[in-house]
Amino acid sequence: KTSFDEDDPALGRINSLSVAPPFNVSSLKARLAKVEDIGVKNLQLLEDLGAESPMNDSDGIALLIDQYPGSTADEPMAFVCLNSADSLPASKLQEVKTQVKFKVTLTYQAVPDAPAWLSIVKGEILLSDGIKVIERYNKFDYKGYMVTNSAGKRGCE
Repeated sequence: KTSFDEDDPALGRINSLSVAPPFNVSSLKARLAKVEDIGVKNLQLLEDLGAESPMNDSDGIALLIDQYPGSTADEPMAFVCLNSADSLPASKLQEVKTQVKFKVTLTYQAVPDAPAWLSIVKGEILLSDGIKVIERYNKFDYKGYMVTNSAGKRGCE
């Protein structure tokens, strides 16, 4: 999500000052998991791409000096999820409690290259579970709600 190069999304970066003390592997893993919006359980951090074994959670990392593990794009650290369950967001899913009605106040024609977005007409009634979602369009994230129109078509608004 925070890549050096948009052509290589696997190579990311974070500001070392955003890692909470103590500066150890555990705190760095927690920060990376938050930035990437994944669970922290069963994650491994390797000092570089050639490392044969993961770093211990209690190992210290000197993040406030000029050269530290992963400080350059040429010498990245490796951050590995051990199973697919770790790709789930760290936060719990919200429980759906009610259905919300929205009355559309303006007409909007969705663009063809944004299939998640729904075209809407002023005065139309949309139904939603009320849970906010984030949809990506043209490299930007937009907040909205998943809704269903009177024709039964689902999309984001």
